[in-house]
Amino acid sequence: MVSWPRTSSRSWIVLFVVLLVTIDVAFFEAYSQANSKLGFSAQVIGYVESTAFSVITVAIMIPVLLAVLDYFFKIRGGAEQRIEKDKQTFKEQRFDAIKETTKLWSDVFSLTQKVIYTKKRGTDHELVLLKQELETLDIHGNEIVSLWAARFKNLDYEDIDRFSFFFNVLLNSTNAVIQSLIGLRKQEAAGHPSPEDLQGSLGLILDGVKSILHLNLIRTLDLKADILDGDVPSKDLRNMNKEIDNRRELLKAMQKNLTQEEVLRNKLIPLANTGEAEDFRAVATNFRNWKKSHPNEGSDKFEDWQKMTNTFFKIPFHDFIQGMQTDYSPKYLEDLARYLSVCGIEWKIAEMALILEPPSKVTPVRAKHFRDYLKRITKRASGKPNP
Repeated sequence: MVSWPRTSSRSWIVLFVVLLVTIDVAFFEAYSQANSKLGFSAQVIGYVESTAFSVITVAIMIPVLLAVLDYFFKIRGGAEQRIEKDKQTFKEQRFDAIKETTKLWSDVFSLTQKVIYTKKRGTDHELVLLKQELETLDIHGNEIVSLWAARFKNLDYEDIDRFSFFFNVLLNSTNAVIQSLIGLRKQEAAGHPSPEDLQGSLGLILDGVKSILHLNLIRTLDLKADILDGDVPSKDLRNMNKEIDNRRELLKAMQKNLTQEEVLRNKLIPLANTGEAEDFRAVATNFRNWKKSHPNEGSDKFEDWQKMTNTFFKIPFHDFIQGMQTDYSPKYLEDLARYLSVCGIEWKIAEMALILEPPSKVTPVRAKHFRDYLKRITKRASGKPNP
């Protein structure tokens, strides 16, 4: 069986054009010899107007035209295939990003549970290994955050920052408990919470962050991925965006309240308990209050700026190093656990009422009532209820 050689359309085009030129040159040579009395220009015009030229040109231009069309549609088809392939690749990458996020959450959850259920005192070696594992997860968390920005182009920076905030709340709490358990004897002597209280606080914080972040994070990424995949009916798209906005409002309100709690109840250089550290915190608190009322002025305009700098450098270096091992004080862990546990159940009920209800029923008035309700429960939680 005879078959055409597998040559690209571009090669066929070149071949036919060369063939056309070659045959025309040969026939023109024969025509010019038969009409040698005519000038060269007249010979060219006469040959172009001849039947031979028309037959040769048409006979060869038809396959040339077919080859050109084939080449064009191959390019177009190839481009469409590449676009579809890229679209599928991006879709798979977003799916992998969600899987990586879920795995990160699982790893953080697992580590936190290890810290919660470790022996009362443990060994320094065990606790150091847990701290190293935590630091590794912290680095991996930063990689996942970069992955969100790369894979979900429609994910707002504020959303990424908010997700990171709640992850950091849990990581900082876990680190604070590990560090507190390492220096347990000194802390007990200083009147700090017992190991059981620290680990119990971490359990409540874990439950609180899980109820706030986990579903909202994964669901938001799923919705963003579906929107990027395209082919979403306009009605569904409106509902999806409404759900994303609702979840964003929930996280935004809780982030604001937790930030206020940290400012009010946590302390700088948490584990440093010297008089010099207390002096620095007092001046730093005054500076923070001054900065609120002078947001556009340089820090050096603060009248006690030099005093704050001097008190900072008076903190014994050993105490400074120890104090900077964690972002949260043991006492703040208790306050944070109280806060999250008080509003936890009501938060879940309110979240379900707003998000799981059909979007058509979530009117602006109902959303406003919910936000007012959220303010009331978080305000109540910011107090110090009896255990």
